[in-house]
Amino acid sequence: MRSIRECGQPISASDTSPSPSSGRSPMRMQGRGTTPRRAFTLIELIAVMVLVAILSGIAAVRYFDYRDDAEKAADETALQAANDAMRMAHYDRLAGGGADPIDTMPEALATLQFDELPRGWSVSGLIATDVRGNQYQLTPETDSAPARLAWIAGPDPPSGAPTPVSPVGLFMFLAPALARRSRGA
Repeated sequence: MRSIRECGQPISASDTSPSPSSGRSPMRMQGRGTTPRRAFTLIELIAVMVLVAILSGIAAVRYFDYRDDAEKAADETALQAANDAMRMAHYDRLAGGGADPIDTMPEALATLQFDELPRGWSVSGLIATDVRGNQYQLTPETDSAPARLAWIAGPDPPSGAPTPVSPVGLFMFLAPALARRSRGA
């Protein structure tokens, strides 16, 4: 005797027992070509959000470290350029082609034709203070030594302090003007 299933009769939706011929459930057979949709569970979504938050936190820390390192490197490079330009002006003055020696910060600014300080800067005598609170001292030029800029205090000490670090705002302008002055331009 043959069963209804084996004769090719349609299977009702309420019959969920596996077919002896195919071993598959009838519900699966009806949905051929389509797979049931599944959504992410709340736990999976929270786990992904936690991973994204951790990775973005790591990236932000790295970004700010690189930014601080870049600012310090720019400061050190600008200060070195300003000190090199003042050294060239000193040797030019000794050779008889230069102007008066650099004695004070305001005098240096006046000689270099600066109308005003960069925003947030202040100068008091031989000391300039930048926006971040770093202080730089100008050592006046003498007959035996050129003028020199050096970091003296502040929240951002240079690598290997007391190695001088230049404030980007003010002394980036100092170096080219001093170089022009030393060349007689």
